[in-house]
Amino acid sequence: MGVRQMAQDYVADHGPASNPMPGASDKVRDKFTSLTEEEDDTKGWMTERAGQSLVDQGIGIMVAVIVIGAVAIPVATDVIDSVNASGVTGQVLGYVPLALGVGLFVAAISIVR
Repeated sequence: MGVRQMAQDYVADHGPASNPMPGASDKVRDKFTSLTEEEDDTKGWMTERAGQSLVDQGIGIMVAVIVIGAVAIPVATDVIDSVNASGVTGQVLGYVPLALGVGLFVAAISIVR
């Protein structure tokens, strides 16, 4: 038996390579088809999950606002002021609270998209 004959026998037994489930029995293939065609039952679940995701993101943004806005920015500003850095180092360190604020703003508006 040559390679070509072996390949033809394999395709005859298991279906063509374009088959989404090569080698699967008809029972498994039918179950897969029935599961993928049941869209009406899952629509309510997907909508409910999307609502939960929105609430989760909102809670995450509120926590980020509290942690960054009320803790990180004031602490960073106090530490930078107490370091007494001057020149380029002072300018770069002066942008740290601004970067925290911009990051917080971007995170807050990302929930809208």
